Amino acid sequence: MKLFRFGEPGNERPGVIITGEKRDVSSFGEDYTDDFFSSDGLQRLQAWLPINLMNCPHVPGHVRVGPCVSRPSMMICVRYNEVVYGLETKISRRQEPIHFFKSSPPLGGGCDNVVLSHELSDAEWEVELAVVIGRTAKNIDERIALSYVAGYAVHNDFSKHPSRQSDLSSHDFHWPNRLSQLGPLLVTADEVSNPDDLRVWLNVNNRTVKTSTTADMLFSVSYLISYLSRFVTLQAGNIISLTLPSGLGGILESHQYVKTGDFIELGIQGLGVQRKEVLTNQNQFKSTLL
Repeated sequence: MKLFRFGEPGNERPGVIITGEKRDVSSFGEDYTDDFFSSDGLQRLQAWLPINLMNCPHVPGHVRVGPCVSRPSMMICVRYNEVVYGLETKISRRQEPIHFFKSSPPLGGGCDNVVLSHELSDAEWEVELAVVIGRTAKNIDERIALSYVAGYAVHNDFSKHPSRQSDLSSHDFHWPNRLSQLGPLLVTADEVSNPDDLRVWLNVNNRTVKTSTTADMLFSVSYLISYLSRFVTLQAGNIISLTLPSGLGGILESHQYVKTGDFIELGIQGLGVQRKEVLTNQNQFKSTLL
């Protein structure tokens, strides 16, 4: 299934895409929250749809598409997971992943525009693979780790240059400048045959600045789930976000950071595309649609 959420910030409603049509599944009675995933929500929704689909309204094309899951209780961000990135910055190949935690991070929609602010003066573009956990995982074997995944999504987490002391991840950004943007889709795990072989790209002003595949990651998705489950109990709805090859804007582009007027497009094969503009005036804010 392909899941999405739509509507005004803080009042998003659940939807699904069936045979190319966007449908409102609010009558299912649940949003895509931690509780939804922990109570077999995906399986229950899949069983509910064939019976109730004809009564599910179409979602108008002009409606804003928000983050594809409701605010998760925890996000684990894995950094420096790129082979090419490590070579470019002369970072030695690491034996263990580097990661940090975000507790209940505020999320923006994958296609929400960004308002340039002081905090964004030297922020860089990124594209990341978000892995949404589907059930409790603790000390699990790498060979079965992917069976604990509910689905995958595109994550765009604007960040400061690694040499800077400050990090945007430590800021509590409010609408419309939520710089951790998830979606537009949550694609369930059964529709992703191999998360370690997906094409990745990021364009700025129609120029490609990042292109690679998830096959170039230092650590595979299954290894990372298994590794992280040794240190923390992964709960349904938790998100693991993986930086992807190759390179960050400030490193590869001589410190050409996000700037007013930029049009940014990024995507991961099969998981959808994010499109957004960088604005200077909050009153200009609008959302690019799915």
